[in-house]
Amino acid sequence: EYALPIARKDLDAADDLGTDNPRLRSFLCAEWMAHGEFDRAAAELQAAESLPKEKLEEHFFDIGEWTVARFILASELATRRGAATQGASLADETLAALTEKRHRVQVLPSAIPLYVAAGKAPNARRCLDEYLDTLHGMEGAAESPFQLAYLQALVAKAEERPYAVIDALQPLIVTDASRPILWRLLAEAFIRTGQPRRAVSALTRYLSYYPQDPEITLQLAREYSKLADWNKAFETSRVAESLNPTDTIGCKLLRIGAGIYLAGEQRPKIDTAKLEELSGELAQLRQENPDRVDIRTLQAVIAVY
Repeated sequence: EYALPIARKDLDAADDLGTDNPRLRSFLCAEWMAHGEFDRAAAELQAAESLPKEKLEEHFFDIGEWTVARFILASELATRRGAATQGASLADETLAALTEKRHRVQVLPSAIPLYVAAGKAPNARRCLDEYLDTLHGMEGAAESPFQLAYLQALVAKAEERPYAVIDALQPLIVTDASRPILWRLLAEAFIRTGQPRRAVSALTRYLSYYPQDPEITLQLAREYSKLADWNKAFETSRVAESLNPTDTIGCKLLRIGAGIYLAGEQRPKIDTAKLEELSGELAQLRQENPDRVDIRTLQAVIAVY
């Protein structure tokens, strides 16, 4: 933590000095992104792009390598900013400009997620197929098993083929279980294919890396509910509520639903006090959300008891 302010001062000093070296500008862009300063990262990249061609050629003997370097930075920046449409346009522009395989093979892995984020599954598929074909045809070319499996799973997800996602990732997690993004993709695929027990396992592994993720915590509560594991559904939905205090109705309804089953299954007698408490919560929620059918459904369940 102590080093972060010093690093920022160094970056500020470098900005103040300025430079016409595109490699240094690229480095500063990456550093500002690492600090979450996306506007300043974009300014560094724009400064590099504004340099005259002869200056770029001083530092990049092959100007195609500059196009590659620029795209990799710009694609990461678009992803971090959530600019899906801009990212897809950037991929279109870069792939149109690069014609040599040795250049294209470097940008295709970054182009694929951009197309997926923009909802352009056919473009992502074409890029993946070209990437795999190019790798197979290049002597000595190698890619990490993680990268290949991730890209294949990402495209399969975009094509709404959850079983293909599972097929791509299952062999990899046997040897490399330390990638949270893979557990998230697997969990989504297990949910889509109606496998709640396996979804719970994958979601739990993902949350071991990102325990403060409210969306995934809520999804875990849903999967526990599908398994009728009401204790875990109740406790997990409470955690999800605490993680996302501004948008809690989904969490509340899951917690109340699990609470109803817990109170209703108490033996030797039903926990009527708890049911009354939950009924009061539902009445308040119904006043605030009169059009929600799920609230009325839970009220009807309580009435059975």
